[in-house]
Amino acid sequence: MKYINGYLNYTGSKFKLLDQIIPKMDFSKKYFADIFAGSMVVSANVIDKFDEILVNDILIDIIGIHKGVLNSNEFIENTKKMCNVKNDLDSYLKLRDSYNQEKHLINYGH
Repeated sequence: MKYINGYLNYTGSKFKLLDQIIPKMDFSKKYFADIFAGSMVVSANVIDKFDEILVNDILIDIIGIHKGVLNSNEFIENTKKMCNVKNDLDSYLKLRDSYNQEKHLINYGH
């Protein structure tokens, strides 16, 4: 089966384990709790199989990133504007510093 990889390069990603994880899941349930979400790679690959997905991680900032990405087309557009050249270190550092100061993903590039 072909799986979706996460949009974050995250330590501990379960992407390489999806062939072992997903076949053991019970898709008859309405809810799925991704309690060690990290990059959300498991949730991304089962999002169409559950009515609701609860995403949790001990790192509050990673949950903030997911909320911002899931709730904001503006974030995606601003990221594209800021990082329009692959491997553009200056744009990446500007985006990172902005997130670290503001702790949210909206209004980047303004």
